[in-house]
Amino acid sequence: MNKRPVIFDTDPGVDDFFAWMLLNASDQFDIKAVTTVPGNQTLEAVTRNAKGIYKLFNMHGVRLAQGSPRHMIKALDIHSGHGPTGLGNITLDTTGVELDEYRAWDVIYQEAVKAGGELELIAVGPLTNLGIAFFKYPDLKGMIKQITVMGGTTEEGNMSPFGEANIYHDPHAAKIVFDTGIPIVMVGLNALAPCAMTKEDMLKLMPECLDSDVRAVCTDLVEFRGGYPFCDAVTVAAIMDDRFAEWAEYGVEIETRSPLTWGATICDKNGSYRYFGDGDERPKVKVAITSDRVLFFEMFREMFTHYCG
Repeated sequence: MNKRPVIFDTDPGVDDFFAWMLLNASDQFDIKAVTTVPGNQTLEAVTRNAKGIYKLFNMHGVRLAQGSPRHMIKALDIHSGHGPTGLGNITLDTTGVELDEYRAWDVIYQEAVKAGGELELIAVGPLTNLGIAFFKYPDLKGMIKQITVMGGTTEEGNMSPFGEANIYHDPHAAKIVFDTGIPIVMVGLNALAPCAMTKEDMLKLMPECLDSDVRAVCTDLVEFRGGYPFCDAVTVAAIMDDRFAEWAEYGVEIETRSPLTWGATICDKNGSYRYFGDGDERPKVKVAITSDRVLFFEMFREMFTHYCG
């Protein structure tokens, strides 16, 4: 089976850690690069976390690039439950890990050219880097096979009555991305609740052979934020197995104007919302409606075996 070339755009982040762990353990994906964006913490903090995760998972040969220190228009506003470092209270060893000489948007473009139309983008933080990439390289939208977004919601938000954090923090970038016409998979807040995982749940899934360093980090992270749906890991799981979620296809618009609905993902559920303007010319977004807890836990069980020492 040919592996799917992907770039993972992330703001690590407790749930980003487990998403990265799941992505790296899967035999479906060929990770071409990891790019960092501020969200769960500042760019400096999330890039430090990314370097530590990169080293922990022995990802030599994968490009690691830093993105934008701020969002496209909206001021940087860190409101995070991910702790002082972004990984709870953990500071990982980053010794010997070097960043790519190019910034995130340039790496995205370069890898898209190399992949010949097969590259997928998996974005689990604000969409700033992607927005900049499409703005700087207008021809990029013809080179990307699919964009998977952890963001948005068909129901209520978590940063405002309608705004989910990743979209809320940079709605202008999100609008650029959703307006590209590239096939988009959206895994939002409404799909996450079934996959909440406690420390007790995770400990039951860990095999005895699990690498001790990996075990220690996983245990600390789930202890810090247990009982919480690991949003970004749910997103990776959703594109690993189509059976993982129930899906619907909606037109989706991003709200960038009204302070009452800033960052809302307006989902056209009945196909009659004419404000979208361009009708059927824009591909519908594949939206996750709910997710499968049993399959998610089984994916974690299999994932842990990849990291057995």
